[in-house]
Amino acid sequence: MPGQAIDYQVELGQQRARALIAEKLADVLTVVATDGTGCILFGGSKNTQGYGQVLRKKNSDAHLSGRASQTAFLLHRVAYVAKTGRDCRGHASHLCDRRHCFNEDHIVDETPQENNARKGCAGNLICGFHHHILVDLCNHTPKCIRPERFDVSCCLALRESDPEGWASQSMVPSSDEMGQSSRGDAPDGAGGQDGRNLPAMSESTDYGSLPVHPQSAAAHPSTDYGDFPDSDLP
Repeated sequence: MPGQAIDYQVELGQQRARALIAEKLADVLTVVATDGTGCILFGGSKNTQGYGQVLRKKNSDAHLSGRASQTAFLLHRVAYVAKTGRDCRGHASHLCDRRHCFNEDHIVDETPQENNARKGCAGNLICGFHHHILVDLCNHTPKCIRPERFDVSCCLALRESDPEGWASQSMVPSSDEMGQSSRGDAPDGAGGQDGRNLPAMSESTDYGSLPVHPQSAAAHPSTDYGDFPDSDLP
């Protein structure tokens, strides 16, 4: 990971890290995601891997001057130092899988293996209308953070979109009741659609007998075709 050799606690410290995070939170280029994740997305400079970065002097270079004396600090690792007061011993892993996010609650210290295992995780499918979990597809601890879904509907959304239809579901006759109606033994006034009792409608299995046709042909075809006429060949 870029910049891993820098000890952020030593070269930046928690106090400077907090001041830097507060500065970038007030930056006009910073955007807060509206998809339920709470991601704080950095709109400034990024490195070749997409991580937000800022140029600051290391504490050990405080006596130097000029732009060349500045070092690129990864903003999500700065956020981790600002929150915990220490640097990551492993990878500063994004629970939200967004490299330019610097929400300090989305950054955890994990091994490279744990960090890589989060790649491609679908996380929890969260309803975008009611903000509850539909399906838990994440087996990581802590859980991965993924955007809410507006392309799926939960039961509450169906109920609110069609309250009368939802209520009428309890009025749908059961299979036993439907069977009684088809046999015509429903109570008075509950038979057909016009309120009259319908006669019993049970399917008959008596299809009658098939007609008997006399067998005029022999059981086995004859192979006696008669004699061929005499030939006049010389």
